[in-house]
Amino acid sequence: MFVASLRAQFRMSRRDIGDLFMAISHPVYALIFMAIFVHVGREDLASYALVAPMLMGVVGTAAFVAGELVMRERRDQTLEVSVICPVPFPAVIFSRILVITAISMVGIVESWLIVRFGFGIDIAIHHPGTFAAAILLTTIASAGTALIAAAVFCFAEEVRTFQNSITFPLLLFSGVLVPVTAFPDWLEPISRAVFLYWSADLLRASMQPEIPQGANLALAALAGLGIGSTLLGAVLLRRMIGYLRREGRLGVF
Repeated sequence: MFVASLRAQFRMSRRDIGDLFMAISHPVYALIFMAIFVHVGREDLASYALVAPMLMGVVGTAAFVAGELVMRERRDQTLEVSVICPVPFPAVIFSRILVITAISMVGIVESWLIVRFGFGIDIAIHHPGTFAAAILLTTIASAGTALIAAAVFCFAEEVRTFQNSITFPLLLFSGVLVPVTAFPDWLEPISRAVFLYWSADLLRASMQPEIPQGANLALAALAGLGIGSTLLGAVLLRRMIGYLRREGRLGVF
């Protein structure tokens, strides 16, 4: 059933470009960020212009899809069917979010093309193993975090406001574009609790010739936060569904 959910969501996404709108549009930010860096003479920050739009697209896509899935299920009165299927409901939602989040990783290719051919700056992946591991764990962590959002969306009649506002605080606190060292010291512990902090560091480090320092710790932290967010999202989603069932609200849009 888990694999079937992956296949079904993949087929649906091919017919609905709206699911991938965030991933397609966010790489345009690479043009904006790189133009700023070039203007101030900081071409050495090109990796920031490449990584930031990719993570913005991935997280934005995950949050958007989490809201859309819940809203569509409630609108089409199919939430009840999904809840009573043999596979746990959180597993169904997680698999559907995961497939779209994975597809949204194409944003890094778009961003690279913009930086390479728009500004003539070639960014090489010097440590492909670290890069691939960071991409994989980031995809899982993004889907897990979106699962938490899906649990909250179960209560909302209109999820658009939450979809548009939930991602930017995460992007800000994690130092995706602006280094965390530029923030007040008291914000650093908060930043380390966001998976994007570790993901951004790993991705940028994989683009440097030097051997990444602390890569194993960063990978472990990213994996731990991804697993933790997925488990927390599953527990919350099950409790939210249980609450809606007890209150007789599953069939109410």
